[in-house]
Formats: sequence, structure tokens, C-alpha cells
Amino acid sequence: MTGRLTRPSPVLVCAVLAACFMFAGCAGNRPVTRSVSFIIFGNTRPESPFRGFTQSLDSVISSIENRRAEIIIHTGNSVYGGTDAGGIIERDVERQMRIFFPMIKRIPAAVYTLPGETDTHNGTLDLYVKYSGREPWYSFNYGTIHFIALKTDSGIDNLLGSEQMAWLKNDLGRSDKYSSIFVITHHAVRVEKKIKGKTLLKNRELMQLFIRHKVRAVFSGGDELFSSSYYGGVEYHITGCGGYIDRRENRKKFQYYTVTIDESRVQISPERVALP
Repeated sequence: MTGRLTRPSPVLVCAVLAACFMFAGCAGNRPVTRSVSFIIFGNTRPESPFRGFTQSLDSVISSIENRRAEIIIHTGNSVYGGTDAGGIIERDVERQMRIFFPMIKRIPAAVYTLPGETDTHNGTLDLYVKYSGREPWYSFNYGTIHFIALKTDSGIDNLLGSEQMAWLKNDLGRSDKYSSIFVITHHAVRVEKKIKGKTLLKNRELMQLFIRHKVRAVFSGGDELFSSSYYGGVEYHITGCGGYIDRRENRKKFQYYTVTIDESRVQISPERVALP
């Protein structure tokens, strides 16, 4: 299944038009978007696929709404998926998606989602696409800022299949049109591995592609931790969430991140929401 350029929501269009009055510079006759704020969260799947849902999610969404960000990004693992062979049938996954996606779409902002490994049923993303309204990979713009949302697979070299890699190269081929480029993934991109006592970087082709096209930062949400690193002029941020169910984990992990970006820096503020 191929990705495509999605049409921004009316909320996002209005936010961009309003922000245009504050743009400080121009590229030719085009206003240049100097700043943006958005919220990242993910890993909100429930404890069981068979009953209920993540009880704290309503409190987290209410806290996110109060931040009044222009863009909301969910980095995957929204539901507890699985297979018929494992006892999780289509009805179990659909039940969860009918709860989750209406909840996040109530947020008065442009909401974008990515699939994680638990968002599948019988190895496909058919239900995810149906209920999220999103393709597995796509890109969107906020003014002259470009966002790329990727479907990653930790079992594949460079995390992407050949079809998606070709699509990504084509999308980045227009990178000179944008003032900044940000990439959102589920799995971490900058990963080290040790072979015979030597530390090597995985996903080199993907990382070199980001360097070549001057990607500013990559945000990944699959791991339930927060860290930042830097390679080849590109910032790599692990913005993973957790602690939505267990009280002990709730105190150790973050439930969402507020990201504020201007010309000089990327500022990330981890946020906690106590379990009700």
C-alpha cells in the first residue's frame, strides 16, 4: 500500500493562515514558517483486547487539549492487536478502534497517527487504515514546514520496505521547497549494534538519506523512554510514552511530549498525567 500526500484538516489550514501573519521572512514571494508547536504521544494500547480500554486515556487527552497545540501526533500502538490464531479476532480489534480513534479526533487540532506493531490484525493494517483514515505512510505540511510519517518495521534493513523507501526518496526529492523537514517514526532510527567488539550504526542508508536532504529532526515513539542524540547534522529524539495503566510505571514514564520548534532550536518538554 502506497503513501500519499494528505489534505490538511480545516483546523490545520486555519492555524497556518493565522500564523502567516507572524512569519518573519520570505523565500521569494512565499512566507516562510519560522515556528511550530505540536504534541507527541503513543503506546496507549489497553491491557487487554477483550474488554474495556485504557482508563487514563481520557485524562491524558484532556491534558493535551489544554495545551492548545496546532498538531497532535500519535506514534503507534493505539490498540491491542493480534491474530485469529492467537485468540484475538477481528471483532476484538475493531471494538478498540471504535473507542480510540473517535477519542483522539475530538481534540481541536490536526491529528495525525502512525501504526505500531500492535495496530495490526492477522499481520495487516486494513483495520487501522479503515478506522484511522490514514495510509500507513504519508506526508503533510504546516506552512513551509514538511512532516513525513513513516511505517517502520524493526525486522527490515533500514526499517522500510522497498516500496516505501522509493516513495520516501521521491518525497524528499522536493526538499528544497521546505524551510524545515521533520520525520516521525514508531521504531528508533538511530540504533547502535555491536559486532566483534565494534559499535556500528544500523539503518545507515536511511540516515544518510536524512543527512543528504537536510532533515532537521527525527522523532520516534515506540520505546517507552526519552532520549536525544545527534548524527550528521540531524537530531534524533526518542519520545516514547508509557505508564497509562500501572501506577508505578506512571511515575517513571511520560504520557506525552510538548515540542516547540523555532529557527534556533527544538525544545521538548516531557509531560506526566497522574492515573485517575
